[in-house]
Amino acid sequence: MKLKIKRATENDFNILMKIWEESKYFPQTKNKMLKTLKKSIQHSEIYLASSNKPVAYFVITHKLKITYLNWISVINSQKGKGIGYEILKKVEKRAKENKSNKIQLGVFSKNFKAIGLYTKHKYIFKGFKDSTDKKLGRKILMEKVLR
Repeated sequence: MKLKIKRATENDFNILMKIWEESKYFPQTKNKMLKTLKKSIQHSEIYLASSNKPVAYFVITHKLKITYLNWISVINSQKGKGIGYEILKKVEKRAKENKSNKIQLGVFSKNFKAIGLYTKHKYIFKGFKDSTDKKLGRKILMEKVLR
């Protein structure tokens, strides 16, 4: 799938929230997610991915030679179509542009498809984070060293 990926702005919040709702993945409430996005737009990079219509967004932050992939949200009906792969390519490109040595992310242990995607793209298990969700499991820290 060919994606157009652009930097999101505050004008895109309604689209981002629609994607979040259609992703069917809710580790937090709608109000908390909106607050998270509003905070993220100030301190992170939010990108909107579109095919014929918006299908995903992701959030990254760069600190001390590390790029953090904070969030990926893909519309449920579009999962399994290569969107995650395209997003990871863009994240890696941005990390290299920011002279990062590695990319880190957190993923819940019961999000098997995401873990499979990250593992396939050479992210390795680094340990557990403090967060645990009854439905989603423990939060895993994964990392990819860039060359």
